[in-house]
Amino acid sequence: MKRGRWVALSLVLLASCGRAAVPSQDGIELPPQSLLSGYDFLTPDTQRLQDDAFENPGYLWVERGEALFTNQVASEPICASCHSDGLGGVAARYPAIEASTGSLQNLEGRINQCRIEHQDTSPLAYESDELLALTAYVANQSKGMPITVEVSERTQPYIDQGRDYFLTRRGQFNLSCQHCHTEKWGQHLRGDTISQGHGNGFPA
Repeated sequence: MKRGRWVALSLVLLASCGRAAVPSQDGIELPPQSLLSGYDFLTPDTQRLQDDAFENPGYLWVERGEALFTNQVASEPICASCHSDGLGGVAARYPAIEASTGSLQNLEGRINQCRIEHQDTSPLAYESDELLALTAYVANQSKGMPITVEVSERTQPYIDQGRDYFLTRRGQFNLSCQHCHTEKWGQHLRGDTISQGHGNGFPA
């Protein structure tokens, strides 16, 4: 489903619930030594699939992204002409502050910014196959590297916004993200094990 449809669906669902989103007063934070990767909550079969570059269907997007990164498309400059040494570790530093605007930017935004500023071409549609493929290819070059996003005075407002969102009760059941992913992690929701909500194990 395209991003716009997800946003529209989310707004409809929130509106239909008839309850205002209010910050939770019972926020709980896990100590750093208790944090686990999203990968740790996958089933053994899914972990094996994730680890097998031949069987993992996500590598179809990695391969397509490599082709887009290294092959000439019409008259556009290729990404590899500037990034011939690869982009190892880059994805582990995103989201990051974009220097020219001072705003937070994700990896997809950085790819599109490069297309506009250095390739003199149009940005790719968010969640398009091309942008997903390039993102998968670039992110795969940081596989296994620790996430090292900037934590500083300039990023703290965004971190605080994320924390507030995570702790805000929403919807018909008046639950926040933390009610499942902090208080109930490791337990089961039908056939799924509830993770701590860290996105570094995904897409799966």
